[in-house]
Amino acid sequence: MYKYGEHISESEIKIAKYINSLPESKIKLMADTYTEAFYRGFESANIDITKKNIVNIRYTIGFERVIKVAIDNFDKMGLKPVFNRYAVKSYAKRQHLRIGYHGSSTNKQFDYDHRFDIGLYLNEEYVEKKAEATGKIYEKLKDLARGYAGPAVISTFGETPFEPENIAEAIQLTDEQKEIQNDLRNRLQVINYEYVPADEFSFTIIA
Repeated sequence: MYKYGEHISESEIKIAKYINSLPESKIKLMADTYTEAFYRGFESANIDITKKNIVNIRYTIGFERVIKVAIDNFDKMGLKPVFNRYAVKSYAKRQHLRIGYHGSSTNKQFDYDHRFDIGLYLNEEYVEKKAEATGKIYEKLKDLARGYAGPAVISTFGETPFEPENIAEAIQLTDEQKEIQNDLRNRLQVINYEYVPADEFSFTIIA
């Protein structure tokens, strides 16, 4: 697990030990439930999954044994996995959420304090440049985008609830920046749906 380059806490170690202690039949049941739910999402929405070839797998480090079986299951559906580390750059992340593969936070309060660091430079010029760059990237990778089936997420539960403190020194968005941020989200969503239409992909989340 340390090869990820991520923080590996006692939590990830205990999860991995527990998962590795389970019989293969239990692992297969977990993986099958996860991947079958993804497939059924396409069935219920009448979306042709055969037109897709990529699935984005997101999970907490420690579940690798389940993920390996899930990859085989997705392969039988004609889907190849794509993995991404959760974003840490202020221009790429969604506040303090971890979207992608990840370990435990070393300091949740720190993450919370820096969730709006984009406020240091968020303005209309930035929005124009990011929208333009995003459009160019999608156009360059449009064939890959068309093959995107959606995210398959393994989340966790049972952790000690985190109660953040609002620190006065933490960066906050101004009312003007909030409007600018909403505009950016809307523009990026329009670009995204142009290349990955909303009625052509699905998702699943299992805890």
